[in-house]
Amino acid sequence: MAEAGLNLLLTARSKPSLEELATLLRSRYEIQTRIVVADLAGPEGSEVIIAGAKDLDLGLLVCSAGFGTSGRFLQSPLESELNMLQVNCTS
Repeated sequence: MAEAGLNLLLTARSKPSLEELATLLRSRYEIQTRIVVADLAGPEGSEVIIAGAKDLDLGLLVCSAGFGTSGRFLQSPLESELNMLQVNCTS
């Protein structure tokens, strides 16, 4: 998308990684970037992203967050399963 000249709002949990990626994309493709640090495993994660994009005219949304657990369901920690539902379904 950056190569096509689209300005990007980038979001993830790690601010240093976001800043590094934003700097790279701005310098390589001469686009504008905005970073929003948010964790979609919590109910406030989506609200943080919405607030961070509030003043933008967005034309395309790419949702690529994902979360998975493995093993026997009854042996998985409830918190992990709830976090997965939050990221994969609610957010």
